[in-house]
Amino acid sequence: MGFYNLETLKEDAKRHGITVLNPHINKSRSVCIIENDAIRLGFLNVLGLGEAFAKAIEAGKAKQGDFRSIGDFLERTGVPEEVALNMASAGAFDNLETNRRKVKWEIGLRYRPVNSQLSLPLPANQDMVDLIAPDELGEDAGRIQCTQSFSRRPYYGKVTPSFQR
Repeated sequence: MGFYNLETLKEDAKRHGITVLNPHINKSRSVCIIENDAIRLGFLNVLGLGEAFAKAIEAGKAKQGDFRSIGDFLERTGVPEEVALNMASAGAFDNLETNRRKVKWEIGLRYRPVNSQLSLPLPANQDMVDLIAPDELGEDAGRIQCTQSFSRRPYYGKVTPSFQR
């Protein structure tokens, strides 16, 4: 099954009446699992998230319980910013905040590289802004781009240029 890309497998599951759930920071594991007659995608299906970071996420969860916030997740796991942004695009933080743009904004505010300097946990709430949720096309394009696919062909969906002449 390794030669089918993830989107093909998800569409096939949908045709057979099986629901495919996005990765979830508190419910997913490294690999896909069955959850209430549905398939929950694993961390290894997120672009750029390898086995080491998947194990770090599971270890952080096992050590101190569920992640309560995005800042809590970033502090306890040590995943790189790019991987956290890909997880946000794939929907892994939807249980904390459904607007993925806000999640990405917060990741940008709270991310501190591991082993670069001691962290000073300052509040970031005053730097949060009200961001409009992207339309359906934007969500699909981000999700497809940030879930790992074994096909090297780029995704060309319903993208229309918005040039003003």
